[in-house]
Amino acid sequence: MDVCKPLLAGLTALVRLDLVGNRLTSVPATLGGLTGLTRLQLGGNQLTSVPAALGALTALTFLDLNENQLTSVPAAGAYIRPLLSST
Repeated sequence: MDVCKPLLAGLTALVRLDLVGNRLTSVPATLGGLTGLTRLQLGGNQLTSVPAALGALTALTFLDLNENQLTSVPAAGAYIRPLLSST
């Protein structure tokens, strides 16, 4: 995912990102710069925590973290509540 960091930084108009089933163990902080993102699918990976940088995704209306190995949610996790209540 290190190779993708510079690529992700310039995609501010991107609205959907599907990274399902890629065996990701982490998500780059630069993902938080995708301010136009409304749908982020991270299911079926090996994530153990939710990056706090996702809190910057204010347009996000759908977040899929299904089938990961999550053991914690960041202190800034309040941004997740509206997403969970709308499902």
